[in-house]
Amino acid sequence: MSDRIAVMKDGTFQQIGTPIEIYETPANLFTAKFIGETNLFKAEVRGVYPNQPDRDGRVTNGRIEVEVCEAQAQDGPTTLRNLRRPDFANDVQVGDIVNLLLRPEDLRIYDPNDKEHGGLLGRVIESNYKGSTLDSIIELANGHIIKASEFFDEDDPSFDYKLNEGVKVSWVDGWEWVLPEDGTLDDEANHQAASLAAQKDIS
Repeated sequence: MSDRIAVMKDGTFQQIGTPIEIYETPANLFTAKFIGETNLFKAEVRGVYPNQPDRDGRVTNGRIEVEVCEAQAQDGPTTLRNLRRPDFANDVQVGDIVNLLLRPEDLRIYDPNDKEHGGLLGRVIESNYKGSTLDSIIELANGHIIKASEFFDEDDPSFDYKLNEGVKVSWVDGWEWVLPEDGTLDDEANHQAASLAAQKDIS
């Protein structure tokens, strides 16, 4: 079996890479939605800091500050998130909209009254126990539907959710993958990616 995947749209290569690369770091929105289950959040860029160090004190690509648009539908103050500056951020300006990709297993669910964690308020509309995981569908305050998958905690007999139970959804900064609003690669980039992959496969 091949250890590389090529994703195509209308006869054009969107991305070529290993299954992990395509799942964790999709090249654009089409690939992100095509491979695996996906949660996409719109976020408004509030600051771009190319020289801001990461948590280890290293300056690589800098950081960006965003406000998740879904948070604007809830009561109370919204939370700004300081994220890794994506490669395309050279073209990003304050006020632009970007997409935050989070897989179901990246999300964390908390009590809505939890003061320690910021997040997006919502309610559980479906919850399915699948042995090793508890998979939930959550409707956020603005009506946006998302999916979360948590490892089942056998030591917590109350680890489950009731229908319409209020929750708070969040994630660890750095687990998201940031994609531009127009996430389609141009023809030249597609050609270069396909050519490079073909060269690697031949060699």
